[in-house]
Amino acid sequence: MRLLLAAIVKKTKDQHLWNENLILAGDFNLYAHKDDATVAMISNAGYREVGSLVGVGTNISGTEAYDRLFLSGQEYFKVAKRSDGKENCGLFRFFDFIYKDGGQHSYAEHLRADYTGKKNLDDPDNLRVYYERTWRKNQMSDHYPIWFKLLIDSSDGFLSNKLHSHTNT
Repeated sequence: MRLLLAAIVKKTKDQHLWNENLILAGDFNLYAHKDDATVAMISNAGYREVGSLVGVGTNISGTEAYDRLFLSGQEYFKVAKRSDGKENCGLFRFFDFIYKDGGQHSYAEHLRADYTGKKNLDDPDNLRVYYERTWRKNQMSDHYPIWFKLLIDSSDGFLSNKLHSHTNT
């Protein structure tokens, strides 16, 4: 991470980037409390984590916030707000739409064909546990994708500021 941030800072300072609005996104595998120094390093490099995702468990079991979004940029690079004032971002919980909870019976033939364990999948509890904890994660992912809504039309504010600064000179 240190080398990535150093390269980005160098490119930004040398003006090799056409824009200072940057997004660091992905599966950082940062653990709560264990990797606070890495998060601080990212913050010290001029990035901020999208607030409504801080601490949200992005793995399927919801226990770790591995997947992160960090933004840098100017005042017109903004995350949209929800009606409660928090940033509009979240997880795409694909298991609400495909391989849903309780769907193990629809895929029982596939589960049995793929299973290499020792538990009897004729037992409904074993079938459900294998489906929910292993099989469907292997079909999709063991992490939910993260997203945020970026405001892309800040022209009114930008033009108002330019007009105001022009009329005051």
